[in-house]
Amino acid sequence: MDRSNNFDFIRLIFATFVIISHSYVLSGDTEGDFLYRITNGQTMLSHIGVSGFFVVSGYLVFQSLCRSLSVREYFIKRVRRIVPALFVMLCITLLVLPIVYDNNLPYLKNMEVWTYIPRNLFLANQYHITGIFENNPYPRAINGSLWTIRYEIVMYILLATLFIIRHKRLYIMILSVSVWVFCVIALLSLPSEILQINIGLRINNLLQLGACFWGGVACSSLNLSVFRRFFPLVFVAVSAIATIATVYGVLDSVFYIIIPFAVISFALYPLPYIKSIGDRIGDLSYGLYIYAFTIQQMIVFFFHPTSLILIFVSIAITIPFAYASWHLVEKRFVRCR
Repeated sequence: MDRSNNFDFIRLIFATFVIISHSYVLSGDTEGDFLYRITNGQTMLSHIGVSGFFVVSGYLVFQSLCRSLSVREYFIKRVRRIVPALFVMLCITLLVLPIVYDNNLPYLKNMEVWTYIPRNLFLANQYHITGIFENNPYPRAINGSLWTIRYEIVMYILLATLFIIRHKRLYIMILSVSVWVFCVIALLSLPSEILQINIGLRINNLLQLGACFWGGVACSSLNLSVFRRFFPLVFVAVSAIATIATVYGVLDSVFYIIIPFAVISFALYPLPYIKSIGDRIGDLSYGLYIYAFTIQQMIVFFFHPTSLILIFVSIAITIPFAYASWHLVEKRFVRCR
């Protein structure tokens, strides 16, 4: 795969966006991050971050599917990318939580402690352990960032159904664009009552993240890298569209159409220094994403900082965890993706 790109950098940016937005929520600041304020609530940095992650995932995971010799190999690569680092993070979390545990029931006798790892590892998403962060401004949640992983897995499974035709780019292009368009139309046309239905996966989230993921797959199948020299113009154009839509209060109507083009055009246009950041420090984005929320909750528990202080302190503390996660765990499992 061509490594002359900005994918590692843009994933770092997206992870940082999520940390920034969470800092406002977790510190009890009801105003939201600056993007939420200037867009009058139409979007926020974490929305951009998570959406961007799924666009990048769709683009790169489709390429991984094309390189795989079997469906089994494809799924092994996906498991190796997600599970080892997730498992280590969950273990570390349980080891440090006793210092913030406040319950008459002893920590090791609390059954929620024993179910925390298996439930989150197998995507049943246990966010709470009684006695943990009960009095934080955002109470009880230990790691709210984990909700997206089950949606990511669903996208992997759906993409695997295209394994037989993975090298037939025209078919993949038609199918991926169709799914992308379906998700966008459904988001714009379905009533909110249906979008909020939760069948293990919330319909609204499934359509939003599906639009991003399959938009990424479509961009990959279109082989957009051959148009690399036009990407600055594309990025400027979609940024202008987003700005105009925000001014007129219709950003939701165009967001899932333009976000794949914005993300991929920036990611595929190699910039000096930025393009080699992954080679210098590694891919820290996943580690930042899975460790930051718990670290932020612990900082709030002990120090009750303002949102701005929480942003800088939590990033500074999370970076070493992300660095260790990549170099000690993730890199050992993802050498062949």
